[in-house]
Amino acid sequence: MTGLGSWSTFDCPTGEKGGVPLSALAWLEKETEKIGASVRVLWNPHDSGAYPSFEIDCDWEELEEPEKGAKINQLNDLEERYIETFKKGL
Repeated sequence: MTGLGSWSTFDCPTGEKGGVPLSALAWLEKETEKIGASVRVLWNPHDSGAYPSFEIDCDWEELEEPEKGAKINQLNDLEERYIETFKKGL
């Protein structure tokens, strides 16, 4: 995949002190692969210490309509399913 652009950053579920919630990362890796996207962990600086989040990347900006609209719909659906799956920890 070339020309990756960041789509969105998702909050990590809480529960695993000081680390990345591996169940959420594994879920996102599987689901992003299905739609031709990828996920990476970002560490965000904060006064009380860095905390992780997930950045979703894909080539959506380079697509033409109607493929671009379809990709955006897939990404929005991914975000909704992520929130529903991990809502207790967000």
